[in-house]
Amino acid sequence: MRTISFVERLELEFYDEVCDNQQQQALPWNLCQQAIALGDADNDDSNELAVGTVSGRLLIYKGHGHTAWRTSHDKLGMITCVTIGDVCNKKQNNVFVLSADGWCNIFHIPPSSPEEVQAPVLSNEIYSMHRQHLSPNSKLLKLVDIDSNGGIIIAVGFSDRVVRTYRWYQYLDGKGGELAILNKWALTAQIGSLSLKPTADNTSFELVVGQPGSTYVTLFQNGHIAYNGPECCKTHSETVSAEVVSNVHTGDGRSCFAMSTLDGSIMLMDYSGEIIYENSVDHQLFGLTKLDITGDGLEEAIVCSWDGETYIFNANKQIAKFQFDERTAAFIAGHYSVSSSNEPCLVYVTFSGRIYIYHNVMLAHVHTVSLIEEIDDSEKVKEFLRERNMTDCSREEKKKLYQWCLYGRKPKLCIE
Repeated sequence: MRTISFVERLELEFYDEVCDNQQQQALPWNLCQQAIALGDADNDDSNELAVGTVSGRLLIYKGHGHTAWRTSHDKLGMITCVTIGDVCNKKQNNVFVLSADGWCNIFHIPPSSPEEVQAPVLSNEIYSMHRQHLSPNSKLLKLVDIDSNGGIIIAVGFSDRVVRTYRWYQYLDGKGGELAILNKWALTAQIGSLSLKPTADNTSFELVVGQPGSTYVTLFQNGHIAYNGPECCKTHSETVSAEVVSNVHTGDGRSCFAMSTLDGSIMLMDYSGEIIYENSVDHQLFGLTKLDITGDGLEEAIVCSWDGETYIFNANKQIAKFQFDERTAAFIAGHYSVSSSNEPCLVYVTFSGRIYIYHNVMLAHVHTVSLIEEIDDSEKVKEFLRERNMTDCSREEKKKLYQWCLYGRKPKLCIE
């Protein structure tokens, strides 16, 4: 396993100034794991970070500012889920917030000038443009386009083992609208994650729900449920929660599942349930997601542990490890704009009231590469060997040649 390091990071403030016994104190915010999202909140083509707290505040961070750029002081309740996307199907993004007591709030964030990002404004408060009561006890949220027609559906997983989907419907007079329920599925086990996988004919998508025991279920739009149990994948303890991310591309035109469990198992498997790659670590894992971290157009699966250890693995059975040095309350990977462009990033929220954004987290490759392989890939070295008729030299002879070039030890080669 390759160990990597990232050094470019932002440190954001994530605490509240409160008055206790007539003394001003800074207390860290608390948040749920799903109450954090990356996306273009103000529709300026630059991604922001949105975070919701259990005390009912929404904070949005932008650029390289260390404090919240926009905050909501509305009484939003205990925020459990936050996402950014075109929830109203109006070709513009909004911030969508769900609370534990069932209230959803939709925020429209107006764009700001470049000067406003650099300097404080007189008022940075934002207010909900739509408020509606849905079912309580939400724990997971995902925006999906199931039928590939561009229309966004809101999929919500609840702690009572129910998944519901909603769609925004505009009123006929054009003045507002509301969310209406589309489907409801009742499951037999707790929900670990929500994801999408393509149908067999690749014309649309199906909802996939992670289930305990390294299993998952497929939810169909007609209300049916397909359970994928031990016969489809290697089963672990039925009491250990699992998270699933689907549509991880393998490079040969196909895609597969990535799965992680709370007891430290990570795996990749195809849609038939056959294991492609499996590994086990000594950490409790959460926050499974995917991100193209090598720039080759193919996503790597990324998962974090409670003590900050982060694992990056792909369909080529390659794995790398990054050690974040604090206990982690929430984790997300995606794209964030520090200056002018969106960069791949890893976001960690700590229990000590800090948010760390590691940006520009690019790797040339996930696996460990030896110095000989790196030198062999150099075009100048290839040309040097061709000019001297040394392209047929063995690996051991090339090793001696490189030692001579680097350290001055002249070897005996096949051609002097």
